[in-house]
Amino acid sequence: MRDSTSVALTELHKNIGLKDTIELLEFALPRIARRGDELQRHLLTADWDAASRIAHQTLSSVHLYSSSQFEQQLQQIHQQNIVVIDTPSFQQELREELDSITHAIRVWLDAHLAT
Repeated sequence: MRDSTSVALTELHKNIGLKDTIELLEFALPRIARRGDELQRHLLTADWDAASRIAHQTLSSVHLYSSSQFEQQLQQIHQQNIVVIDTPSFQQELREELDSITHAIRVWLDAHLAT
């Protein structure tokens, strides 16, 4: 599991308890995946305004489950830093970061649903 996501989820668990953390993550996981897909689609089609809106919406909760790298990527998209975000390497790194986060959340849920 991604260390920064693991730390964030552990902190969330400490703050709101196991049951509420599980409920929150089960609610959030499909939305995180959907927003990631939307971001990718808007970046691929160069719809910077739509990508910026999705990034802004995602930034509000990113600290609950995520890494500083993902937050920085979302900031770049929100600010429409096209020189950075309109590159295959940025978009690939964003996809990898999203995949890593969703995987880490699934692993955390699997481990805690079994208890």
